[in-house]
Amino acid sequence: MQRVLFVWDARNAPKHLNFFINRFKEICSDYEIESRFLSFCDQDFNGIDRCQYGMRALLNAVHYHNVDIIISFGSQSNLLTKLIKPTLKVPLICNNLPDELEQPASVKKKIDRVTKTFTAHCNWSFNFNSKSNYYLPPNIIKETLNTCIGIIKSDPIGPVLANLVLQQGLTFKYINSTSSSKALKNQIADVDFMIISTDVNDYYRLSNYAASYGIPSLHVGEKQYAKIYKDKHASYERVTSTIDIELINKIKAWKGYSKFQKQESVDEARNIQSINNGINKFLDDLGFQKSAKSIYIESFSNIS
Repeated sequence: MQRVLFVWDARNAPKHLNFFINRFKEICSDYEIESRFLSFCDQDFNGIDRCQYGMRALLNAVHYHNVDIIISFGSQSNLLTKLIKPTLKVPLICNNLPDELEQPASVKKKIDRVTKTFTAHCNWSFNFNSKSNYYLPPNIIKETLNTCIGIIKSDPIGPVLANLVLQQGLTFKYINSTSSSKALKNQIADVDFMIISTDVNDYYRLSNYAASYGIPSLHVGEKQYAKIYKDKHASYERVTSTIDIELINKIKAWKGYSKFQKQESVDEARNIQSINNGINKFLDDLGFQKSAKSIYIESFSNIS
């Protein structure tokens, strides 16, 4: 089992960065790795999971943990780990974070040109339309659960879907899929379920974005996601058309869900997003394997 040291800068860290690291810790427990998290702090140093920001303190911590790989997050952590890399014999993976998660005076990739030959770089983004490697999960835990269903405004079958939803005594809300991430976030705030036609442009990416907020999606149509990605992505539920009786059944089922069942669907949606372009995907791309216990639990998670 590999020992992995995750290094991040906790000094004046925004709440979202703390949320991100805590989420990382939770997901790492599902993998066959010995994960160690080391934060740079201004006080209460112990040299094990908290240390002063400096090369000597970092080197001592690395030697203490005797790790097989180092993964750092943020400009300040990336800079320091790059400086000690020549003295180490372990791989280093640096992760670039959005400006919102950086300190105002943070060092910005000034030595990337020199260090790119011996470090790997990954990019995380808040923007679901970004070309970054991975999408940062929002630091929002959905607590208010209702029966509002989201429908994409530009969806060719949007009016038909809206009518079906109303027939079942539920409410719906049209979502403008061309909005910015911030505007889209506000639009889906009171939506708990999405129904999206596979004819909608970027329907899969929209589903992943909604899933990051704990909103599950149902795809309608026969179009399959690109075959090259099919085996690498977690799947969303799908029905073939608007006249498929399963569509009505799934809407009825959602209407009858208990609070506990809805919360389960929230957790499952966030898990799907993580597998597709989030923390799980990051760990999978590094070749880390899920533990047998985790696989067993997931296999039976949908059995009631």
